[in-house]
Amino acid sequence: MMNTKTQTAILAITMMLIGIALAIGGTGFLTNAFEVIVTIIGVFLIAFGIVCFVSHVFPMGAICLAVGLLIVIFAWTLVWIAFLALGVSLLTLGILGLIRHAGWILVNIIGLVIGIAIVFLSFGIHFAWAKSVMQILSILCGVALFVDGVLLLAKHG
Repeated sequence: MMNTKTQTAILAITMMLIGIALAIGGTGFLTNAFEVIVTIIGVFLIAFGIVCFVSHVFPMGAICLAVGLLIVIFAWTLVWIAFLALGVSLLTLGILGLIRHAGWILVNIIGLVIGIAIVFLSFGIHFAWAKSVMQILSILCGVALFVDGVLLLAKHG
């Protein structure tokens, strides 16, 4: 069993690596990472379903196997739905924030713009400004994740 210091170091290094990949790879890395994560989840569910069958836990095994197969088969569609849901959520929150005067106006406008960009990109509408917004957002998130990982490592390392 790993101690807390080792777990924290692994988490910090993972955050830094993902931050670097996100800052360098931009939205391409983000899309590929989501697809890989969803596929891995599906594979683990399939494996767990098989283990359940071997252990004679048939109902759980059947459910895990079925859900895992559906996730692997429809992984790209699930990523698209999650991406679209994120865009619609940000768009809605931005609009509601502006209407209700909730929070900072700039934050609501940024959320609105990012939400519109994500919705356009998820439907294949590739405006240059939408790609630029997503690229900038990816780079900023990557840098923030890297810095957070460095600070976590410095604090607990």
